[in-house]
Amino acid sequence: MKGNRIALIAGVVVIAAVVGFLAMRNYWPPKNGTEGAIGAANRYTAQQISGQDVVLKDPKVQEFLQSDTFHQLATNADFRRAVTENKSFVDAARSPQALDLLAQAMDAGRGGSGKKGLIWISEYAVAALADVNLAKFTPTQLEALFSVENAKLMRDPQFLEMIKGPAFVEAARQGNQQEALKRMKMPDNARAALEELAQKNPDYLAMLSSDAMRSFTENSKCTVLMDQLSKMPDNKWAQALADNNARSLIGDAGFQRLENLTAFTEALIGHRTEMKALFQSNADWAVLCKQAEQ
Repeated sequence: MKGNRIALIAGVVVIAAVVGFLAMRNYWPPKNGTEGAIGAANRYTAQQISGQDVVLKDPKVQEFLQSDTFHQLATNADFRRAVTENKSFVDAARSPQALDLLAQAMDAGRGGSGKKGLIWISEYAVAALADVNLAKFTPTQLEALFSVENAKLMRDPQFLEMIKGPAFVEAARQGNQQEALKRMKMPDNARAALEELAQKNPDYLAMLSSDAMRSFTENSKCTVLMDQLSKMPDNKWAQALADNNARSLIGDAGFQRLENLTAFTEALIGHRTEMKALFQSNADWAVLCKQAEQ
C-alpha cells in the first residue's frame, strides 16, 4: 500500500512537470481542433455596428424619418438628385458646422422681404460667390465683409468713394490704421462702427483698400446683397458666408433648387441634429428615400 501511494505521488509529479514544460514551450493548451471556434469568435467581434446603423436606430432620427417633413423631402426629385447624385452637395453637407451655420442663417433670414427660406438673399449671395476676387479674402475678412455693420457702411455711396481715395488706400495697405481712419470723413456713428471693425479684424482696412474689394463693389448683385445683409438682425449670414463648406452649399446648383422648398427649410431648422447625423453617417439616401415612399 505504501509503495503504491509513493508511485502514485511520483506519477502526479511527473505529469505536472511535463505539463509545465509544455506550457513554457507554448505547446499547452493544444491548438489543433480549436481554430474554428476561435475564428468564429474573432469574426463575431469584428462585425461591429456601423455608424449608419447606430444613427438609424436613434429614436429621434427614426421619428424624423417617419415625419411628413422627411416624406416631402424624400419624394422631391430635386432633393433625391442632390443626396444621391450630387457628390459635392453631400460632401459639403457632411460638415456639421456648415449645416449649423446655414440653419442659423436660414432661421434669421426667414420673413425677409415677405418670403420664406433663403432665396430672397442667397440669390445675390450666389452671384457674390461667383466673384473670383472673393477667393483672395481670408475667412476672417469675409466675415467682416458680410457683417451687418460693414454692409450698412457699404450702403453709403460716399463711403465707397472714400475707400477708393489714394490717401486711404496707401495708408491702409501699409498697415497704418490710425492714418487710414483719419482719412475717412464720416459721421461719428459710422466712424465708430468702422473703428470697431478695424479693431476686431486687423486685416479689415487692407481688405477695404484692395483691388479685389474695388471689383466687388462694382458688381451690382453684390451691392444688392450688401443692402439685404444690412437689414439682418445679426451676423449669422456673415458667419455662414465665411465658412468654406457653407459657401460651397450655398453656391451649389442642387442647393439652389432646394433653398426655397419649405420641407428643406423645416428639415434644416427644425431637425438640424437629425440631418447632421444622417449626413455624417454616410446614410444610404437612395434606400431612405425609397422607404419613405412606402
